[in-house]
Order: sequence, then C-alpha cells, then structure tokens
Amino acid sequence: GLELDDIEKGLPLKGHSARSTSLHFFFGIQSEEKTLYSFADFGSLSLHKNTNQALNDLSSTIAKKHTRLMEIGHFEYTEEKTDDLEAKIICQLDYNKHLSKSTKIAFKRISGKIAFSYLFNMAIFGGAHENGDFGATSRINAWKTISGLIQVNYFESNKQEVINELNQFTWTEFSCDNDWFINEWIDLGIIGINMQKKKYAILAISDTD
Repeated sequence: GLELDDIEKGLPLKGHSARSTSLHFFFGIQSEEKTLYSFADFGSLSLHKNTNQALNDLSSTIAKKHTRLMEIGHFEYTEEKTDDLEAKIICQLDYNKHLSKSTKIAFKRISGKIAFSYLFNMAIFGGAHENGDFGATSRINAWKTISGLIQVNYFESNKQEVINELNQFTWTEFSCDNDWFINEWIDLGIIGINMQKKKYAILAISDTD
C-alpha cells in the first residue's frame, strides 16, 4: 500500500552537496570486541533448514552477489536457558560450513525497524561497485527480503501480516571472525529468532556498499 508503516518512516535519504551525493547511513560492528564462543556438543540444538525455495529467494533478494550466508528455518532447543542461542546457531552453521568449533562473535541488539532500515539501505547501495535502486523499488525489495527471513510469503500475505510476524522476532546485528565477512564497516550480519514459533533467520553479507 501507499501508506507508510512506522518502520518505513524516517529512513535516511540521499544527501546532496556541490561536490558529491552520499547516503548518511552507517552500520557494521566489525570494530567491536568479539567474544569467543566454542562448544563441541550440538545435541541440545537441532536446526531444520527451510526447503521452500520461494522463501529462500525472497530472503536473498538484496545483495545477492555479496551474500556469504543466508539461512532460514526452524529449530529445536532442549535447554531452558536461551541467552546464548544466537551464538549457538551461528557456531553450528559455521561448523557445518567450515568444521570450526569456535568462533569469535560481537553482538548488538537491534529493533525490527532497524533491521528493515538496514535492508532498505542495502537495496539502495546495491553492493560494492554496483548501483542499487532508490525509493519505491528499494522499499519493495526490503519488504520482500524481510518477509522471506521471517518465513512469510510476500506475494501471499498483506503488509500487516508481515508486520505481525516481524514483531515476534528478536533481531541482533553480529560480526564474526570467519570468512563470512571481510570485517569492514560495509559488512553486515543480522540474526532473527522467534522463540514462540521456534523460527530462526540469519543473513551475512559482505561489501554492502
């Protein structure tokens, strides 16, 4: 619809000067201190990767050429304590890919609005040495990506249904010392967890400028 939701309001716009055009928007926590997470027993956490290709395609609508990892699905978690669930998911996916049992990770909790703004701005940038699409196209691509990440089909659901599901997720920005990232400010990792429906989403992208 044409009416903006709250998470679409106040998005950063292009700044113009006599010499240049730029976007006044920055993200990335690569310079923050990382904590070493390591464990060998994945028995308490079972990840079930999504096999719906339509949702996978939506989740990777933005920065396809620079996506290092994109995975959505459901999880089973037998432990009562969930404080380290995000780290366990990241470590397990890293182990599945590289057989690495320990990973240094930095975390920063963000809101659903911030997660949407990250995706919107990545759609504008288009990735390293590329041009994205500004305005309505970036807005649509951000909605497509966020809907895929929360496992709601953008083409089958209205915006309010997507927002309701989005609000059930906890979102966190992260950075790892592994080959998912170049470890510069233009790299972005976000992980979302819906504890009520046991859903997870993870997106790691390099060169988002």
